[in-house]
Amino acid sequence: MTPEFAVALAAIALLVSVIGIGLWRALSMQMQRMLGEVETIDKALTIHRDAASGVGTRLLDIEKQLQTLRQISAETSNQDHDAAHQQALALLASGESVEAIVEQSGLSEAEVKLLQLLHTGASD
Repeated sequence: MTPEFAVALAAIALLVSVIGIGLWRALSMQMQRMLGEVETIDKALTIHRDAASGVGTRLLDIEKQLQTLRQISAETSNQDHDAAHQQALALLASGESVEAIVEQSGLSEAEVKLLQLLHTGASD
């Protein structure tokens, strides 16, 4: 091997080493940036997961409240209906007309007529 060839070979080896080191540094920096982005995405995902869990918990609470309100509404409606029947029976006993009882009690004409039949049947 001639000295010129050895120098050229050393220069090529040095150039390849410098390029390799430069590529390694660039890849290392890119890898660090990507790891930072992954960490940021992971934090955002954790925040979204926690928020979704909170929304789910709140939704369950709202569903429970809705169920309670439905029960209360049904009970109140039944109580109001029972009160309307009691009022209609009292009005029937006092001799009010079906039309007047419908207006005062809020019951349908068919309901009042049925109560009238039951009332007259019970008093016979």
